[in-house]
Amino acid sequence: MHARQNPSTPAAARQARAQRQWQLGVALRAHGKDAQALDAFRRAAALAPGDGVYWLNLAAAAARVGRRDVALAAARRALELDPTLVPACELGAELLLRAHRCQEAAALIDALPGDVARSRDLQLLHVTALLGTPDKRRALDAALAAIAVDLAHPRSHYLLGCVLSELQLFEEAAEAFRTAWVLEPRLLEALEMSVHRRQHACLWDGFDADVEAIRRAHAAGAATRSVPFALFTLPLDAATQRASAAVQASLHRYPAAPQAPRRVRAQGRLRIGYVSSDFARHATTQLMIRMLERHDRDAFDIVLYSHGADDGTPMRRRVEAACTRFVDIARVDDEQAAAQIRRDGIDILVDLKGYTAGARSGIFGRRPAPLQVGFLGFPGTCGAGFLDYFVGDRVTTPPALAPQFAEKLAQMPHCYQPNDGTRALPAAAARRELGLPEDAFVMASFNQAYKITPAVFDTWCTLLREIPDSVLWLMQTNEQAARNLARAAQARGIGPGRLFYAPPLPLEQHMARLQSADLFVDTTPCSAHTTASDALWLGLPLVTVCGETFASRVAASLLTTQGVPELIAPDLDGYADIVRALAADRGRLAALRERLVRARSERPLFDATRFARDLEALYRRMAERARAGLAPEHLWAEAAEAG
Repeated sequence: MHARQNPSTPAAARQARAQRQWQLGVALRAHGKDAQALDAFRRAAALAPGDGVYWLNLAAAAARVGRRDVALAAARRALELDPTLVPACELGAELLLRAHRCQEAAALIDALPGDVARSRDLQLLHVTALLGTPDKRRALDAALAAIAVDLAHPRSHYLLGCVLSELQLFEEAAEAFRTAWVLEPRLLEALEMSVHRRQHACLWDGFDADVEAIRRAHAAGAATRSVPFALFTLPLDAATQRASAAVQASLHRYPAAPQAPRRVRAQGRLRIGYVSSDFARHATTQLMIRMLERHDRDAFDIVLYSHGADDGTPMRRRVEAACTRFVDIARVDDEQAAAQIRRDGIDILVDLKGYTAGARSGIFGRRPAPLQVGFLGFPGTCGAGFLDYFVGDRVTTPPALAPQFAEKLAQMPHCYQPNDGTRALPAAAARRELGLPEDAFVMASFNQAYKITPAVFDTWCTLLREIPDSVLWLMQTNEQAARNLARAAQARGIGPGRLFYAPPLPLEQHMARLQSADLFVDTTPCSAHTTASDALWLGLPLVTVCGETFASRVAASLLTTQGVPELIAPDLDGYADIVRALAADRGRLAALRERLVRARSERPLFDATRFARDLEALYRRMAERARAGLAPEHLWAEAAEAG
C-alpha cells in the first residue's frame, strides 16, 4: 500500500504518476514486454524514490532482461527503504549467488530484522550462501531451520546432505540425501549422492541394489539432474555414465551469443585459455604446473581464468607467473565470464573442471570460444555439444571407447596426464617412524576412501589371508571410513592389526612415507590418477585393473607410458594373481623398482617439455581443421608419435 496524500499537492500528483507508471509496468510484464516494463518501473522509482515496492519491481524487471547489476542495486535500495521486504532479499541473494558472491548473499539475508518471518525459499538461499563460506556450522543451523519450515520438502533435506558432507559427517549426509530421494523419487541425484557419501564412509549395505536403481533410472531416461562424478566409482557401464553426463549438460544450454561466432585466428600466436578453480595448492595444478611453464610463448598466448580462491601458497604465485595473463573471474557470473573470454579473443578454451566441485560449466555452455576442449580435471565425457574435443591417449581413449564420449577424441602420443619432473624426491621415511611392521609385506592404497568398492575390499582381504605377514596401508580420510573398514575386515576374517592408516601430511612428507610400501594396490572402477603418478615418481610398483571407462584406465596409461604393462590386469582375479606373484618373488619386485627409477628420466611421463610440445601439436591440429572450415573430428595419435 502507498500513503494517501492530498491529490491537489505536487507530491500527491507525483505519487499518482508513479503509480500509473507502476501499473503500466505490471501490464507490460503480463504481456511479456520485459524491456518496456523495466523502463516503466524505472520511471515509477524515479518519481517516488522512497517507495520500496517500486524499487523491488524495478529489480525484478532488470533481472528478467539480464541487467543484473541494475537489479542488484535496486534490490538493495528496496531493502534500505523497507528492511522487512523479504522478496527483495530473496532476489538480491539469488543475484549474488549467481555471481558466486556467497559471503555477500549470506550477509544480505543476515541483515533482515529478527522478527521477520523467513520463507522456506529464503532459508534455502541462506543455506546455499553459507555453504560457500567457511562457516559450515551456521549452514547446518540454516538447513535445520529450512526443514523446520517444511519438513516434507526434498530440497531442504538435499541441502542438509550437502552441509553434512562439508562437515565430513558422511553417514548422516547419506541419510539426508536418501530422505530427499524418498520424498521425491524423481530426484535421482539425491540417491546418487547418498550412495557416494556412503562410499566416503565405506558403508556398503544395500550397495548393489542402489547401483541397480541408478542404472535403471538412467536407462529409462527418468533423470532430470545427475551427479556424473559420483558415478565414476560405481560398477556402472559407460552408457549409464554418458547418460548421466548428458543430463547434467542439458542444464547448461543457452541461446547463442548475440555476437557472431569468432573464428580461430588465421595467423600469429594461438591464444589458449584454461579455466579452473584449482590454480592453487591442488592436485590438478600440481600435475600441470611444469607443463604451463614449458608452453612455447613464441607460438602461444596462455591465459588462465581462475574462479577459485587465492590460497596464498607458493604454488599460487608460481601458476600466476606461468602464463601470459592471469584473470580472476571468481566474482562474476557465467555470462559475464563468457563475455570476458569472448572479448579476450581466446581461440581454444580448455575446461579443467568438467563436473567436479566448483565447476563453471555455464561458461562453456555459452560458447565463448570457437574451439572448446575438456582436459585433465574430469575423467570422462561431459555429455555436451559445447565441448568439441576431449584429450586422452591410446590407453584411456582408444577408438573402441569413442561411443562413450559426446566430444571428439584427441589422443596424446603418450599418457594424457602432465607431470612435473622437477618436483621433490625426498628420502624414504623409516617404517618404524610410521608405525609399520619392519618385516611385513606392505600393500598400500592411498586412494580416497570413496574409490574402495566391496569387490575391491574383498580382493584385498583375500590377499591378506593368503600372503604371509602382509598388511594393508590406507589413507586415513575420515573416522567413519576407518571404523567401517575395520568392521568389514573383521567380517572377512581379517583382524584390526592387519590394517594401518596414514594421516594427512604435507606433500613432501607424504612422498617420503609412500616409499616405505612394497606395492601400491589400486582401486577399480576408478583407478588412482594423481596418486598413481606419485607412486611411479618414487619408483613404487603399482598393480591396477584396466577397465571399460576412462576413469578405470588412467593408472594403466601411466604404467604403459613407464614401460611396465605387466602390472596391468584385465580384472580383479588377474590383479590378485599379479600381487601374489610379486609378494612371492621379492627379487622381481626389487627389479621392478629399479626399472621404474630409471624410467623416471628415460621414459616420457615426467618430461614436461615433451608433454607441452605434444599438447601444442594437438592444439594446432584442432586449429588447422577449424581454419579449413572443417568440423571437429577424432584426432588419433600416430604410431610414430607414440614411439
